[in-house]
This record gives sequence, C-alpha cells and structure tokens, in this order.
Amino acid sequence: MDLSEDVRAAHKRTFLKFFEQTEYNIELKKSLDLMFTQNRRRCIVNLSHFYHHREGADLARRLLQTPSEYMQPLCDAVTDMARSMNAKYLKEGEQILVGLEGPFVSRRVTPRELLSGFYWFHGLRRGHCHQM
Repeated sequence: MDLSEDVRAAHKRTFLKFFEQTEYNIELKKSLDLMFTQNRRRCIVNLSHFYHHREGADLARRLLQTPSEYMQPLCDAVTDMARSMNAKYLKEGEQILVGLEGPFVSRRVTPRELLSGFYWFHGLRRGHCHQM
C-alpha cells in the first residue's frame, strides 16, 4: 500500500505534536543522545510511554494495527528530531530507523502461542522501517 504524501505528512505531524506536548520528548531526546554517542542510525521508541496519554495510547494502537501506515511517518518524525538536535549527524537522504519496545498486546503471549498470521509482528518488533 502506497501512502500518499499528504497522509504521511499528517501522521508525521501527529507524532511530532505528541512528542512536543508530552514529557516523552525528554525520553526520546535521551534515546537520540545515546544513539549519537554510539554512532548508530537506530533509535528505540518505548511504547509504554505512549500509554500515559490518551493521544499517545491512540497513536500506539494505530501504529500496532496498521504499521504500514504509521511506521514510516514515525521514522520521519524521529529523523526530524535527530536533525534538529544535531544537524551534521545524518547525511542528506539518511534516515533514522526506529525500533519499538514495550507492550504490544494486552495479554502475555509466548512464541508458541503466536499464529503464522502474526509474522508481520516479527518485522515490526525488530523495528525495521522501510521506505514505502
């Protein structure tokens, strides 16, 4: 599914607004600082912080239900934050990859309980953000 530029930009603005209006902004900046010191291009976003706010809980739900629509805008938002913190860190066209950690479902699940239909979850869990 190709995501229109307007939808992608709107989702990116939603993530940026959430980061700016909550204390998660501080946590994300700490994660980006750690990423800078380790000279990496991957930032881990903790979903548990999203659930402390109504807007964040809705964003986390949408991210997990339709990752193809929300992962790229999340990567775009985190990349913008990284560029605003350290303009020289990324070369032109480079992007931060986003990994997710935290609660993914409302109940505990063991690997044996997962069905083959959940293979998309493996890629999402590993946090790969692909260009669409």
